[in-house]
Amino acid sequence: MSILHEIQKKSDSINTALKQILTLNQQPTELYGLIQEFLNYGGKRLRPILCLLSAESVGGKEDNTIKAAIAIELFHNFTLIHDDIEDNSLLRRGKPCLHLRHGIPLAINAGDGLYAIAYKAIISIDCTSEKKLRVFSLLNDAFLKVIEGQAIELGWIKNKKWNLTIQDYMQMIECKTGALLAVACQVGALLADASESQQKVLYDFGMALGTAFQIQDDVLNLIGQEEKYNKEIGGDITEGKRTLMVLHALNNTNLRIEDKKYLTELLDNHTLERSELEWAITFLRDSGAIDYAQKLSAQLIHDSIKNLLEIDIETNKLVQLAEYLINRNG
Repeated sequence: MSILHEIQKKSDSINTALKQILTLNQQPTELYGLIQEFLNYGGKRLRPILCLLSAESVGGKEDNTIKAAIAIELFHNFTLIHDDIEDNSLLRRGKPCLHLRHGIPLAINAGDGLYAIAYKAIISIDCTSEKKLRVFSLLNDAFLKVIEGQAIELGWIKNKKWNLTIQDYMQMIECKTGALLAVACQVGALLADASESQQKVLYDFGMALGTAFQIQDDVLNLIGQEEKYNKEIGGDITEGKRTLMVLHALNNTNLRIEDKKYLTELLDNHTLERSELEWAITFLRDSGAIDYAQKLSAQLIHDSIKNLLEIDIETNKLVQLAEYLINRNG
């Protein structure tokens, strides 16, 4: 079975489970209608797929894992709604962001609803009380890490902080993106009664995959095809984000100080000018920063797969998924 077929199969299961927990025609429509609309935007369903595949890799069944998987997906979508507001984004999955369609107050409230329903899904997991408490604790810690990562990034932008290193960036995305993919793998394994060592390796695999995925996403924001990427190209520049490429360029002593200063000015001013965005993208490409980011992302995936192959689990689908993600163009 190809990985694309497996992704579609798992996505169908996840979408069915989402519909079951979000029964149609719930009132008020100002809440549930917006939630349904946002979930219907689609998405990769990467995190819940990882949860299901991790359980499967150690002999677990989908029925025992699906509610944890959709809890993770519900939380992820909560963060997306709020992130779009915080970042002043225009597009989400190729469509106008929810806050542009319905206004900021209702969009925030819809995100809050997704957060609450995520915990409803956790409570409904069919397992022992002891295991459910462990799942609850792991997910809650990961959820908080994601929010901490977002706060760190927003703080950098608000305070116009530039004395940052690549290590600072890596620590931030380990919270913002890596933590949720890592816990998805760990919780899937836990619900399938995996050993502590198996859980640890799967957690580390998810963390590496999450950081690589975020780096790749940052790259695609600069050089991706908008019709495939489904978000505005150059949006990270407008939002003032301190991406790996930006920090790599700013720490490159071979580049002109004037060019680096101009780049930070464009980011701090949240430019929307197409010519300025194109200058920034060209500068980052010519500086070697984009190439550096792509190579680091690929190396993270390579190392995570190598570690995964060293434990006694069925790794084939997880490896295929990792390779598929690192080669994506949207």
